[in-house]
Parts: sequence; C-alpha cells; structure tokens
Amino acid sequence: MFELVFLGTSASAPSIRRGLPATMVLHKEYRFLVDCGEGTQRQLLQSGLGFRRLDKILLTHGHLDHILGLGGLASTFARWEMIPRMDIYGGRWALRRVQALMAVVFGPGDPPLHIEYVELEPGIVFEDETFRLVAFPVTHRGPDCLGYTFEEKPRRPFLVEEAERLGVPAGPERRRLVEGEPVTLADGRTVYPEQVLGPPVPGARLVYVGDAGRTDDL
Repeated sequence: MFELVFLGTSASAPSIRRGLPATMVLHKEYRFLVDCGEGTQRQLLQSGLGFRRLDKILLTHGHLDHILGLGGLASTFARWEMIPRMDIYGGRWALRRVQALMAVVFGPGDPPLHIEYVELEPGIVFEDETFRLVAFPVTHRGPDCLGYTFEEKPRRPFLVEEAERLGVPAGPERRRLVEGEPVTLADGRTVYPEQVLGPPVPGARLVYVGDAGRTDDL
C-alpha cells in the first residue's frame, strides 16, 4: 500500500494553516517528495517525517510555488551533511528553473552535495520487482507538466489449499513456487507454479496530479 502525507495544500500563496504545495508518498523503503514549495523543510520536521532517506524529489511543473523550497532544503542538506545527493525528477523547463535557483543558493562552481537532474518524458520513471512509478502529461500553464502514477505490480496469490492437496510442504518449496520456479517433491513429482498460483490480482495504485488547467485529458 501507499502512505500519503500532505505537507502543503495551498495554491500560489501560503495561508495561516496551509503551506505551499508539497506531498510525501511512502511505499516500502521508498520516500518520494512531490513538489517542494516554500517552508517544506519545516513541514517535514513538524510532521515527524524528517529528512531521512529523502533523496528522490518529483516535480509536477516549474512554477515557483512548487519549487522554491528546494533551495532551502538543499542548503540544509549541504550544511548538515546528512544526505550526500538529491535526485530531482521533472520536465525540462522545471529542471532549468531549479538549476537557476541552485546557482543562486550555492553560487558558482559545484554545490557541496551532488544534485542529479533527471529530465522526464511521459513513461516509466522507476520500477523494481513489485513497484512501478510512471509519469504522464498534464495540461497546465507552461511546458512539460507531469503527473505521477505509483502502482504495485499485479501479483498472483498463493493457493494454500491447492498446495496442500498436491502435497507441497510448507517452507522453501512454496517460496520457490511463489517466485515462479517449479519444485520436485520427495516422491519425484514436479509441481509447477501455475498449479498453485491464482490469477493475477491488481495492486494498489495512487495517481498524483498537481496543478491542472484541464481535467478532460487526464
């Protein structure tokens, strides 16, 4: 499953109770910060999430209310030497604006922490064996605006009753079947994954959209 923490939900200006756009998406060992408006680092501390493992930042677009917090966040990381690198993902226009911001924050030369700018096109951004992150286009003011789909890959449930009927003992044999490998039982019979795995079950899916000028083409 996914955990969603709203750090800022205001529009282009903060209010007394709402910060500028920023959201944390947590899944297994992954932490993704989506957008980083002003004051995001204070919201991270106030929420209890802190800065640990915060090295993947996704930008929906390059408007200032979605990126200005990156300057302060990067400066804090560099000063405390708590995170050696930041990977910032976004469209070309958004990344160019962030690079200009970092030049102001750190001045000429290389910044004291490694910042990787990953230019995105619609499609798969990241995936592992069980999880996939996909970027898709969003219509808004300015170019290269993106939304993000976080999704668990489909899985085939293990049919315990069927495994017991076939005589598959509990333990490593069942784990190998779940991983897609056939097993040979003590009596010489071979059991194949298709015999003990059910049909694919879709995983959880979270779709995140930042600002959008249109919704009919999402």
